[in-house]
Amino acid sequence: MRKKILVVEDEAESRDLVVKKLKDNHYIASGAGSAAEVIDMFSYDRPDLMPMDIVLPDMDAYTCIETLQQKGVLRDTAVIFVTGKDLDVKSIEKRMNDLGAFAYMQKPVLPEEIIAKVREIVG
Repeated sequence: MRKKILVVEDEAESRDLVVKKLKDNHYIASGAGSAAEVIDMFSYDRPDLMPMDIVLPDMDAYTCIETLQQKGVLRDTAVIFVTGKDLDVKSIEKRMNDLGAFAYMQKPVLPEEIIAKVREIVG
């Protein structure tokens, strides 16, 4: 069964490139540019994996994940945090562990690197 991937990135060009590469690699891929879009999408669909930019225009990824967890809709979705910001790695790893995220990637990240991580986590 093909895996569903939701790419969460506010930079449309980057998001669209990763979505295209995932589709080229036989994943069912879609994108979201904000946390509000993610929360809305989870009301009718659940991806298997979600590479997610930490810094989004409406709320950070941590708050979005906590919201999805409170709604009980994140149970079967793996999360990869992605950021280009110079954030404290220890802080990111702690939040990642607290929220049950599977991995953290520092931008710039090539689409091929994301695809390799997706394969590692969901096959």
